[in-house]
Amino acid sequence: ETLVIRNNIAAWTGKTGDAATARDLLTALLPDMTGTLGPDHPTTLTTRHNIARWTERAGDPLAALALWRELMPRWLSVYGEDHPRTRLLRERIAATEGERPEPEPE
Repeated sequence: ETLVIRNNIAAWTGKTGDAATARDLLTALLPDMTGTLGPDHPTTLTTRHNIARWTERAGDPLAALALWRELMPRWLSVYGEDHPRTRLLRERIAATEGERPEPEPE
């Protein structure tokens, strides 16, 4: 219940407009979530996804993209290729890749 409460505090903090603090709260929560539930527990994976989401909303889409790419192998091992959550994660990665600025010509 403590993990859920901490997660909810982070979520509501982000919803009030403080994406950076939501990201930081979830980042602080992740080791406890991983230690209690394990690295492949769906709730742990969702926490990692939400860290990336709040990272993106805090203004760092490239860092979020790296976090989502790092998450994908574990996500696939838990949910599989055809799961709706996997499709959504792929869509988020693709959308964020589309937001990357074009490299400057040399």
